[in-house]
Amino acid sequence: MTATPPDAPKRRPPERLADALRAAIRDPLLWPVLIVMALVAATLVAGLLLLALKLHRLPALAGVALLVFASGDLVLREWRRRGFGPTGLVLAVLWLLSATLAGVAHLLGLF
Repeated sequence: MTATPPDAPKRRPPERLADALRAAIRDPLLWPVLIVMALVAATLVAGLLLLALKLHRLPALAGVALLVFASGDLVLREWRRRGFGPTGLVLAVLWLLSATLAGVAHLLGLF
């Protein structure tokens, strides 16, 4: 365990998701990690969208409804605080990427 000097400033964890996203977006060393995380999340949501909309699976429909509600809630909370910020941008990109992946998988006959 390393001891920190008494005069060193204490680092606090980010209080909000937007603060954590803003810090990660500003650091170029984290961009590859963010890209991989976004692609994995978009692939999972695209699969869930395909299950829900093409096969009409009830658990998948409930999952999509829950994700849409949670996304909308996060965006509305951020909008009320200070307008459209990094959380809304990340969620919009993830939903667009997910819908694009689901559409491409459907067009190519993969699902």
